[in-house]
Amino acid sequence: MKGKIRHSWLTELLFEHEVLTAGQDAYRRPGGEITPATQQYDRAELLGSYQSSEPPRTFAAYRIILSQLFDAKRQRLFDLLAAEPVMRSATTEWSPRSSVTNANIARVLVPFVVKALEQSYEFNAPPVEFAPAAGFLGTYDSRHHKITLSPQLFGSSCKEFLDTLIHEEIHALQGELLALLNVQRRGRILTPVERAIAQYWKNEEPKYRSALAAGSQMSPDTKRRYLLIGQEFHAWTTGHFVASKLTGRS
Repeated sequence: MKGKIRHSWLTELLFEHEVLTAGQDAYRRPGGEITPATQQYDRAELLGSYQSSEPPRTFAAYRIILSQLFDAKRQRLFDLLAAEPVMRSATTEWSPRSSVTNANIARVLVPFVVKALEQSYEFNAPPVEFAPAAGFLGTYDSRHHKITLSPQLFGSSCKEFLDTLIHEEIHALQGELLALLNVQRRGRILTPVERAIAQYWKNEEPKYRSALAAGSQMSPDTKRRYLLIGQEFHAWTTGHFVASKLTGRS
């Protein structure tokens, strides 16, 4: 789920996890470079082709494996969307001063983004509806397999709209991989690296659920630590990367 900052939340206890210390050592910014803190771990695990199905032991190792699995797919998503004439028109015509125009652009844009996500990540991307999203800018409903985006986004930037849409679709992708941990569907079997990533997310689920239950708003410092939760780091960095490059905004 993705929302704007309004007030601080989330108790310190939520983040008392061994991943936090290792993650802070290696953390600079989402999508940024890995610091030398990663060097204390086995280089065969962190670099090159990850073959084990065991989950990474640290947040630093998680980032390396996440990059191995998803960076090329993320780049393909950008390439597909950047090649769409409708995307170029949307980023030019979108204006935070015209919510009605933006709403029309958004409804035209969504099918192209969903299709590009399905091609890039090879998963069943959920449909999107626009409605109040329980205080969030966007939510993914795994039970009904749908994404809800707040109409609030029509008054925001094109970057934030795309960022939120892609962010929630990545949560849907994560849900699909998690479901495949224990159930083989339609002949789909997780690769070792997919299983390692999905198991890492599974291990973090109690912490992740606590974060979602606590609310949608957070202070900047709490948000930084919130991004050390694996699923949120993945969704945030993907949305930010693609939306920033498409709109030319950081």
